[in-house]
Amino acid sequence: MIATPPAQVLQSLRDPNPHEASVFANWHENRATTVIHTDTDLYNAWGKPGYTEFDVFAKAGGNDAGYNAYLNRLCGLPEDHHTHYFLAYNLADRINPAKILHTQHHCTPLYTSDAYCSIDAIKAHNGSNNTYFAGAYLYNGLHEGAAQSALSIRDLLLN
Repeated sequence: MIATPPAQVLQSLRDPNPHEASVFANWHENRATTVIHTDTDLYNAWGKPGYTEFDVFAKAGGNDAGYNAYLNRLCGLPEDHHTHYFLAYNLADRINPAKILHTQHHCTPLYTSDAYCSIDAIKAHNGSNNTYFAGAYLYNGLHEGAAQSALSIRDLLLN
């Protein structure tokens, strides 16, 4: 079983068959960086009056965006907590470096049209060549999709 981001599958296989080579060639990496921070001034720059669990901010030029999640509410901290914590994606250049608590680099699937169209073919041939593929990308892209992909492999093995 290979449970890795799809862009890493081909380098994990010693001898990919033509089908595997074809469907996984469509996948590429999406490099992302998230930042945990306490910079409430981020909101002042955009004139936002408060914080929500998922605030989207347009980037300069309007062709990109980032989001900022208010962690206090998501984590159940009291409204009057002395520090406001946030998780930001694609906004690091707008956050005061002195207020960054942690930076995390991620590698996720890049969902292009070609990649997305290969999902059914990957699932249909799962188990051929005695190789099984698991991952959130095969279903909804979330943790639940990863679990669902593992359950589908279990079902293939039991049948």
